[in-house]
Amino acid sequence: MPQETPDALAALYQLADALNLSLTAGEKQILEAWMRSQPQTGVIDQVLTQTQHLIENEKQRTSELMAQAKASESALQQNAQQREAVIRQWLAAKQQAAASEAGAPPAQTLASGQAELIQKAVNAAVQARMQGLVEQVEAVISRLGTPVTPPPET
Repeated sequence: MPQETPDALAALYQLADALNLSLTAGEKQILEAWMRSQPQTGVIDQVLTQTQHLIENEKQRTSELMAQAKASESALQQNAQQREAVIRQWLAAKQQAAASEAGAPPAQTLASGQAELIQKAVNAAVQARMQGLVEQVEAVISRLGTPVTPPPET
């Protein structure tokens, strides 16, 4: 039986490597002590049973996570479809409003802010033009108001 302990221990180390478990020196000592305290025939079976149990638990957990992910994905897709339907309704309403306003005068189709900006720009242009005309009229009046001196007689 002393021959079985190294083989069983080597099998456990191989199992740890297969599961990508890196064992520290302290963990190896604990594993070796545990192997010495257990009956040799059942140690490997116990480890394999526990490993199989862990694998089954992980498979179950993975299945549950996948089911949750699929449910979340379908909910997101449904929300996206609802949003798309709302956007389509809004676009249809916008197009219908634009079609009904096509016969209306242009001032009514502009937003109030846009109409106000246009009105201000027009008023500013008219004021500038009026100021230019006022200056021209004042210049003409000032020329008319000054006495014209006859040219000196020679």
